[in-house]
Formats: sequence, structure tokens, C-alpha cells
Amino acid sequence: MFAIEEFACNFSFTMGRCLALCVVSSMLAVFGLNTIINSDYENLTFYGTVTDFATTSELFYVSIIAGLCGGLLGGMNAQVLLWLLEIKAWTTRRFASATYIWCLFCSLSLAALHVSTGGITAGEGTDSVISILSEGAYCNDGDVEWHYFIAKILGTLLTYLAGICGGVFAPSLSAGAGFGQVIYCELFKDKMSADGSSQFAVLCSMTAFFGGFTQSPLTSFSILLGMVQISGAEYNTPITHVAMLTASVIGSLAAGVVNPTRLYHGMAKIIAEGIEKDLSLGEEKLLSCCGEDDDDDVLFDGDSRRSSTLGGGLSRSTSTWGGGAPQ
Repeated sequence: MFAIEEFACNFSFTMGRCLALCVVSSMLAVFGLNTIINSDYENLTFYGTVTDFATTSELFYVSIIAGLCGGLLGGMNAQVLLWLLEIKAWTTRRFASATYIWCLFCSLSLAALHVSTGGITAGEGTDSVISILSEGAYCNDGDVEWHYFIAKILGTLLTYLAGICGGVFAPSLSAGAGFGQVIYCELFKDKMSADGSSQFAVLCSMTAFFGGFTQSPLTSFSILLGMVQISGAEYNTPITHVAMLTASVIGSLAAGVVNPTRLYHGMAKIIAEGIEKDLSLGEEKLLSCCGEDDDDDVLFDGDSRRSSTLGGGLSRSTSTWGGGAPQ
């Protein structure tokens, strides 16, 4: 779904056929492995089961407010990440030791953040999300503090800038869950029903934040839909699904206000510009080393280079043989 949504911006028939083949192959591989290991694929819920309860009026209220707040925060997070990546690319192209300095600075900052927050930024935050969804949001005291989402966002940024393999999908969902806890306690607690209403708000905030971060609303909705199982009354499930999708779309639109560039498109642009500048810099260094002699055109013209090389080889061979012949 993520690949389809990303390539839809610059669609071509050739890329579309390759993309469809990759998606179908991936699905067959998943179900094939599921058959081999004899596991119940439908019951694999990464974040557990959510017993949700919400009314229709709460659907519109929570999805719109959570979508706007979560989308703006996700868009700002993506914009800051792109800015930092541009700064890192600029410094690493000009200073040979900049890569090591970035790695050292981000690693030490990440360690300091981990110690100062009591270790809540470690890992992808799965346990924290399960705790919030299964036990409800903590508005006073609890296992997950109110500043969890801030620490998680900073930890994700530092990890990515340090070059550590980790990704941003699961940590972003975790940060969205922490933000949803704050949104519920500040805005929704006194205006929603008591039974499971915090889980409803957290789910909407997670989809909105991740949808705003990647600006891929369908991907955000699909990923989270497959990672939780919603149970309870029959009408709860469709209400929650509609609210999650609404919050994701609103979050993606709101993120476009603060970050007009999609996250992965911006990352690809930074990488492409870096490669282009590296090539131009290498060409300038080559020109400066060779100087302004008469053979500069030979270095950049393939036909001239081949003809000159062949001509030079024949001349050297002739002179060698001529010089070695008996007088």
C-alpha cells in the first residue's frame, strides 16, 4: 500500500506493472510463509486487542480535532527531519570528518536523552503503545508519562541522523500514541463516554500523526488497521474504522500546510542533489589536476580518447621497432 501510494504521484505504465508484480509477489510470499509455519495470520495483532466504545457524535469530533493536531505535529516532525538532513548533507560534502562528528553528537545526545527520561525512548515503543491501548490513557500518573511523545520524537530524529538502522514507522506510531494520550487528557476526557473512549482518541491520533508524518493517509490507516484488533459491539468497529481513516486524511492535509514536500520524496531529493554535487565536484577537481593543456578534450571525448590512444600506441610501437632494428 505504501509503495502504491508513493509511486502514484509519478505514475508510469512501466513502473505500475513492476509495482503490481512486487505487491502481488509480496502477498503470495506472506501467505506462503503463513502456510509453512502453520500460524493463524488473521490473529496476529501487533498492538493487541482494543475494546473500543464511541458514539457517532464522538466520531466526528475526535477524528477532526485529533486529525488536525496530530497531522500538524507529524508534518512539523517531517519538516524538521528534512531540514536536519539537508544540513547534514551540506556539512558532510564540505568537511571530511563531518560524518563522524554527526554520528558522535547524535549518539551522545541519544544516550543523554535515554538516561534523562528513564529509558522510555529505547526501542520502537511497542510496550508503551500496548500499555496505552489496553489500559487506557493516563491523565495523572501511570507507566507512560505525558512527555513520552516529545522524547520519542527527539529519539527518532537523533537515531535517524546518527545513521543507525532503525526506521521511522514504528517509532512514529509510538509517538502518535503518546500524543494521543495528551490530546485525550486535555481535550476529550470530559466530553467523551468513559468506556474505552481514550483508546478511540489514541487510535485517531496515531493514524493522524503517522499520516501527517509520511503524508500517506491510506498507508497510515492500513498499517494501523492490521496491527490492532477492535472488538466490542458490532457498530463499534465500522465507527472506529471511519474515524481512523478520517483522521488520517485530515492529518495528511494539515501536514501539507507546514511541510509541502512528502517525507520520502524530500529524502530522495536530498540524496539526488548530493550525488549530483559530488559528481560536479569531482569533475572540477579533475579539471584542476589536469590543467589547461592541449589534451583536455581527449579526457572528456570518448572518440578522441580512443583515437588518440590508438594513434599513440601505433607511434610508440613503430618507434620501438625502428629503434631496435639493426643499423
